[in-house]
Amino acid sequence: MLFALLIALFLLCLYGIHFTVRGFHEDFLSKEKTNSIKGIFILLIVLSHSLQYIEGSSYLFDCFGDNAFTWFFSHLGQMVVVMFLFYSGYGVGESSKYKGLSYVNSMPRRRILTTLINFDVAVIAFILLKVVLGHTISIKQALLSLTGWESVGNSNWYIFVILLCYLFTYISLRLRLPRRGYSIVLLFTLCFATIAALSLFKGHWWYDTILCYPLGFLFSSYKKPVIGCFKKYYWAVGAVLLILFVGLYVCPRDLWRLFYNTMSMTFALLVILFTMKMGINNRPLQWVGSHLFPIYIYMRLPMIFIKDKGISLIEFHPALFIIISLVVTLIIAHFYRFWKIKLN
Repeated sequence: MLFALLIALFLLCLYGIHFTVRGFHEDFLSKEKTNSIKGIFILLIVLSHSLQYIEGSSYLFDCFGDNAFTWFFSHLGQMVVVMFLFYSGYGVGESSKYKGLSYVNSMPRRRILTTLINFDVAVIAFILLKVVLGHTISIKQALLSLTGWESVGNSNWYIFVILLCYLFTYISLRLRLPRRGYSIVLLFTLCFATIAALSLFKGHWWYDTILCYPLGFLFSSYKKPVIGCFKKYYWAVGAVLLILFVGLYVCPRDLWRLFYNTMSMTFALLVILFTMKMGINNRPLQWVGSHLFPIYIYMRLPMIFIKDKGISLIEFHPALFIIISLVVTLIIAHFYRFWKIKLN
């Protein structure tokens, strides 16, 4: 039954899909197309996070479909967040190119502080839910959770990392270095330093995809020649990237984490190549992708509540648990605009 949810998502992806044999989709980086891709991956994250609660119950994965479901997500790993980081870096790169210094100066307020405040609103909701359910939360944990460094049951590491990436971008551009290439080098350097620092305190998932953000910024900065190269040598570039990705993926696991960022960046470029030929113009996925932030931030609220109050639902009807959690999350995302805070 769990695998049927993946089949349903696959069928949803087929809606509005269009493959171009000879030419390319020139709008593959448009908001509509990128939102469709983000919609696919955020739904995969909902399934992946739901699986964590199912595995934490006494549910027996005793059929082929259940095992296939867990196998898929164990192999997909951190690839589910790669395109979020890439598209974020690309979007910031595009805005800084066309809006100039005014956009850069607005980043601390409109990008960093706005994201943090709306994240903190969600954290407070998680704290209140935990208190209502009778869980104990220390003051230290609550305060650190407001920065994204700790969690009170919510998803936190991605927000912490993306806020750092925004800050690094602001620093790199605010210095007004003589060439944009210098800003890119500085951005990559700061991200490498973050990898080194986080590896001392946090799990690998905190830092093993972070380089996809500066990659997106780099792609934006040299978009015209890069896309031109991709078009001219499409199949050769695709073959090289695919071989590199597979080679990194099958390497020994003790080396895997060392090269995971490289594998993540390769995956991002493979998705870009895919979307150049395969256009996904899907209204439902576009809506989901455009509501990425509230879905990502609030998806664990119904999961935590159901786990605490209806554990039998997870044990005996895990697919229903996922569906209910997803529906509630989408409802929250729909009404999110009423409490979303904007700093102009």
